Amino acid sequence: MGSFFLGLGLFKEVIEVEKGQAESYHSARKKLAGVRLLISPHESPRSKVMALRLRVDGVSTVGYSGGLLSQLAYTESRPRPMHLPEALRQLALLENESDLWSTSLWRSRLADFSKQQGASGGRTATGELMPVPDWASMQLDLFSDLIRTDTVVLAPGSVWATKRWTPSGFAEVGAAMLERGYAIKLVGTPEERDICQTVAAHIRKLTLVGNIENHAGEMDLMQTARTIAGARFAVTNDSGAMHIAAMVGTRVVGVFGPTVLDFGYRPWALNAKVIQPESVLKCRPCGKHGARKCPIGTHECMTGILAASVLRQLAD
Repeated sequence: MGSFFLGLGLFKEVIEVEKGQAESYHSARKKLAGVRLLISPHESPRSKVMALRLRVDGVSTVGYSGGLLSQLAYTESRPRPMHLPEALRQLALLENESDLWSTSLWRSRLADFSKQQGASGGRTATGELMPVPDWASMQLDLFSDLIRTDTVVLAPGSVWATKRWTPSGFAEVGAAMLERGYAIKLVGTPEERDICQTVAAHIRKLTLVGNIENHAGEMDLMQTARTIAGARFAVTNDSGAMHIAAMVGTRVVGVFGPTVLDFGYRPWALNAKVIQPESVLKCRPCGKHGARKCPIGTHECMTGILAASVLRQLAD
């Protein structure tokens, strides 16, 4: 993802590491020699070991507290505020870094947002997504020059199989939007091209009008981001495509099945909506990332979500 982050224009340099490759981490550590500060929002033991080694080299390190390894790895640590959305959990790491931020201002911002929450994960008391504060917006000017067309982007893929809404659900949404006069573009990774092709084929069984393009596997992340940025709407699973849509400011509807908003990974945008099962399911959530297969074999958390629920959120 290094080229994508550089393309966003937010970073001077990106150092990539490859999991399981010791030499990759050793090379990254050498490149980081001499930096003043490391802020690590990643909680894996691998990242903590990297922070520990940099701390030994004299680098100030900041991360989440919890466990002996965190105590060893970080010169400053603080509890991870699980009741906040993930975006604010990570920004909370800056609270003690007075050289970067006014500590009192930062604490008051986070505290005010926390008080406004009626539920965890950045929601109101009725479960609606709270507005994103201007000081925590992730929308980038890089995409503001793109002209939005009457296009709906569908992203039916996910690394986790149970996080995928049904192809028939995506197809019903796609067919209905074609008949409203929108074009349909499908996006995803090379591994998701078959899923996207299945959705496109289902759409054509429902309607012959309009234009459908399957771009899964044809574009890199930046091209995908620009495609989503040029659309009026995006319909996604709880996936990376949902967060890209939030970043570029496209109105996004994210379908959540095995995962829940309490985890904190809501789409971080003003114009985002989330669709979840209407009935209470005792099996939900089945894990932080869902699962490879439905543990009880029904996948009811997704099969029970109707296209009509999504379409209600796609009105102009």
